Amino acid sequence: LSETSESASGFLQVAVALAAMAYLLTFVDIRLGLGLMILCVGLSPEVEVGGFKNLRLEDFLVPALLLAWVLRSTRSREDVVPNPIAAPLWSYLGVGLLAGLWGVSMETVQLETVALILGKNLIFVLIFMLILNHIRSYQEFRAFVIFTLLVSLVSALTNSPLSQSYADAGRIHGPYGETGNIFAGYLIMHICILLGLFLHLPTLRGRVFSLLACLPLLYTLLFTLSRTSYAALAIAVSFFAIFKHRRLVAIVLFSVLIFPAIAPEMVFDRAATILQIANQEGKAPPSWEARVQAWEASTHKIFDRPLLGSGPGSIPFGWIDNEYVRVAVDMGIIGLMVFLWLLLIIGIRANSVYNTLEGPGIMKGYSAGYLMALVAIIVHGSGATSFTAIRTMETFMLLTGLMAVLYIRHEKWKEAEQEEVRQVIGSSAMRAMQRHR
Repeated sequence: LSETSESASGFLQVAVALAAMAYLLTFVDIRLGLGLMILCVGLSPEVEVGGFKNLRLEDFLVPALLLAWVLRSTRSREDVVPNPIAAPLWSYLGVGLLAGLWGVSMETVQLETVALILGKNLIFVLIFMLILNHIRSYQEFRAFVIFTLLVSLVSALTNSPLSQSYADAGRIHGPYGETGNIFAGYLIMHICILLGLFLHLPTLRGRVFSLLACLPLLYTLLFTLSRTSYAALAIAVSFFAIFKHRRLVAIVLFSVLIFPAIAPEMVFDRAATILQIANQEGKAPPSWEARVQAWEASTHKIFDRPLLGSGPGSIPFGWIDNEYVRVAVDMGIIGLMVFLWLLLIIGIRANSVYNTLEGPGIMKGYSAGYLMALVAIIVHGSGATSFTAIRTMETFMLLTGLMAVLYIRHEKWKEAEQEEVRQVIGSSAMRAMQRHR
């Protein structure tokens, strides 16, 4: 108990120090504060402090960034950037509030639980808004994409099979307090972004670096033993290969062929159970049967309160590993429809950017990677509460914020990217000519 209280006290001290640092950095350059936020999203542990569960460093950091942003905007009169997903995003928050009030009035959920969950949802939205309103140039966009990927690489390396946590547990769980399934969801989104860059960066060196950066993330992903994440990544890449980029089909087929030869036995055995579930052959894994039973047991709650559900948090965390069932139970059919509307609009916006951009370049690569990441996390949500779990949802809103920036500004940035591509290709051609002399 004393160790736990000391750990909580240490966490609070670090969190308050980071919040103060973010507040000060924001007045110097808000991009420094955003960089600190991205670092926390990828590396922060989750702890319980004073009875509040799942607290993370960015829970203290984001409000400080918001306060500094508001004060700075008031002083400099900065305009708020138009939000391309405003209607479904604010509608989803509004339905969540109504469902929470309904649940409290019906005594199916406690007010404290509703306040905590809505507060977390507000943090998610603030992350999106901070990114949307403070990346103004192509150079800033490129820098934030690269920094986000570097943080994911550090997170994968510090939580690899060589780490002590893996030696103790026998599988990767991620930073302290995280679960393997959610950490795997975090990894697959960044793997998708790197694959998009691999497909569309203008130089061989850039494509090779992107592919090499994927390897530590893929290696760590394997040892999370997350069947949901294996399937989500495979479906997302296959979907993109079939409908958007046919050359990727060769990579998918090659991966399928070599996977049995290079995968460790425990990983291969774990992945093989996916086929048992899909084909309904043999006995399904106990964890899958438990999930199905939990989904079935929750259906009566949906029928009892079909419109607005029982309120956010009416089902304890971890009881249902399916985001769509959870939303239907907590927020009813109305909440589920608004949630699906939000995902649809995000997909339409991202697809529009990808189809508009000609490439090659980091903008085309990011839009390709984001489309794959979106499909991956939607599939991942069928076997995890991916849009409720903090690390995956914060990452998703961070990446979606970058996509929204691209949606608004890509026309203005085309010339800057084309000039950069010409310079890079020209430099590469010059080096090639010098080598052949």
